Parts: sequence; structure tokens; C-alpha cells
Amino acid sequence: MENNTSTAEKADIPQEKTIAPTLNWFTQRITGVFLAGFLFAHVVVLHFLKNGEINFDRVFQRIHNSPLWFAFYLAFIIMGIYHGLNGVWSVIIDYNPSESARKGLLALLWFFGIAAAIMGLFVLNGLIFTQINPKL
Repeated sequence: MENNTSTAEKADIPQEKTIAPTLNWFTQRITGVFLAGFLFAHVVVLHFLKNGEINFDRVFQRIHNSPLWFAFYLAFIIMGIYHGLNGVWSVIIDYNPSESARKGLLALLWFFGIAAAIMGLFVLNGLIFTQINPKL
């Protein structure tokens, strides 16, 4: 008779009962691809299409006058934060911390992620909803 137990079950290795590890791996790859595209577009627009002239007024006008550029940079910020913190989380998991340390570190990463996203949104909103005079 065949034995259908897996190697992990034989070794009493705890098995994840969720799809979270697979989902984290997959979203890390997807955000990486998008970030590479965002970075390419960002560099091309800032350095090549404007003859290398980068100044506050040009960036302000581009973001202030176009909801698409606002959405572009908002997605860039959110995906960058997610990608970076998900990478940190992957490193933490590799060290196999205790359950309480895992929960504390996860809460800390969530805090930093939300704080960074709020700061990024405030910067973008400042560029959209205020009239800034950089000569002051």
C-alpha cells in the first residue's frame, strides 16, 4: 500500500495553510516589473525628453496639470513602498522569528508603510492643490 504523506508531514515541519506566501512572492515579481517600467518612464521623461533640464517648475507643472501624472507617481510611490517592505518581510521570514516577534515586526512594517504612503500622498497633494512660489 502506498504512503501518501508528504516529506514535510514526516519531518513535522509546520505547513502554511494560506496562500499568503505564494501571493507575496507573486506580487513581489509583479510590482518589480511595474517599478522597472515606472522607473524607465520617469528617467526618460525627466532626462531625455526635456533636454536634461530638470527643475521644480517643470515637475510641478507636469504633476499639477495632469491627473495621469498624479496617478503615475501615486502608483509609483505605493508600489515602491509595497515592494520594499515586502522584500524586508521576506528577509525577516527567512530568519524564522518567533510568532510574537513576527507579529510585532509585521505591525512595525505596516506602520512604516502607511506612514510613508501618507507622506507621499501629502507631497503629491501639495503639488496638486497648492500654488507654490519657489522663488520665496
